[in-house]
Amino acid sequence: MPTTSAFYIGGPEVMLRIRGMEITAERGTGRMRTGPWLADPDAGIARGALGVALDDVTGYLVDSGSPDGQWPVSLGIRMDFIADPPLDGSPLDLSGELVARYDGGAMSRGVATDASGATIATMIQRSHLVSAPGTPGDHATPELLSAPESPVREQLGLRTSTPDRLTMDPTPLSANGMGSVHGGILVCSSELAAMTAIEAGGRFRTASVDIVYVRPCIASETTTFTSEIVHRGRSLSVVRVVSSNSPGRASSIATSCCSGSDAPKERLSPAWLRGTVRGWQGALRRTSSARHPTRRAWPHLARRRDRGLCRRLCTTQSFACRFVITFSHKRPAG
Repeated sequence: MPTTSAFYIGGPEVMLRIRGMEITAERGTGRMRTGPWLADPDAGIARGALGVALDDVTGYLVDSGSPDGQWPVSLGIRMDFIADPPLDGSPLDLSGELVARYDGGAMSRGVATDASGATIATMIQRSHLVSAPGTPGDHATPELLSAPESPVREQLGLRTSTPDRLTMDPTPLSANGMGSVHGGILVCSSELAAMTAIEAGGRFRTASVDIVYVRPCIASETTTFTSEIVHRGRSLSVVRVVSSNSPGRASSIATSCCSGSDAPKERLSPAWLRGTVRGWQGALRRTSSARHPTRRAWPHLARRRDRGLCRRLCTTQSFACRFVITFSHKRPAG
């Protein structure tokens, strides 16, 4: 691959408004503009879309120091997400640096930060060098340069055929300069497929995506994302997503870790908490009466027990619900 660090603007970069890349053999910087296109009905926010920008800034610096006639290809990417990117149009700053070069490849890392300097996401990428037939193709065509503001899911044409299967039709918005689906697009689409599989409905957020690339995914062919739920809990889910152009021939294998709450938000309201505790109290009273026929013989004991049982405290704080029921053995006055 040529040692030039010229930045290729393709469909994914246009869709996600990635600009201003400055690349050397050791470091890279750039910017990505945020907006409503990052919103998603299942993922809440398509955090994985940042994979395109960080893949660019960490991949091009490897290319910049590579020998002529060789091109870096991603072997694997690990992304960790700390917070949602904003949707207000403010830019994210991108930075990448070389960790190490070795015979036939390199490792690099990248960070995306918001306008305040807070870290939004991090990436570690391992690349290996392959012989390339030529340089990347032409830059994005004029009709792509005015990308719509519709969600990334819609722009990529991602369709749900079954809850565990997402398909992406051929589109220039997914392709890199070599005609393959951009590695960052595979990160993003795998995230969305995982969220669709667990029916997240915006209640979960992607905490991490660990993806391995096993063969090129051809952008001019339909890509299928098949999900398998490895673990599903109330606050944590792990989903394995395999992308492929044809059955049995995986292009990438991703593991997505999703965290959040599987309980509908309305069920955590104070009114719901009060009603739940009252229901418990009624059930306990009925059970107490049925198991103790002497209740009718010694009513003052029943009154003492029931009054102690009815004391309750419900506290909702920091998205956690605490139920505290105290029992008093003090006999009522009189």
